[in-house]
Amino acid sequence: FKGANLQEAVLVEANFQQANLVEANLQKAALWEADLRGASFWYSWLTDTALVEAKENARTNLQSAQGWETAKYDPEIREWLGLPPETLEAE
Repeated sequence: FKGANLQEAVLVEANFQQANLVEANLQKAALWEADLRGASFWYSWLTDTALVEAKENARTNLQSAQGWETAKYDPEIREWLGLPPETLEAE
């Protein structure tokens, strides 16, 4: 998956164990409950990516991606990454 364009892809419960996601575009992708153990995110784009309940994300791998701070995480992962709680926007 190196350099793959997965922008806005629905990848719910996908198995990306040990996947090479280097330079992949994952912007606005839905990775709910995806298994990302050992996945490499170096230089990938995670802007607005939904990583809610993704399994065993490696903090250092996620933080190497561009836009990791704006991805959507569940509260436990947000805390683990040192991010503040997500605020709900009024519609």
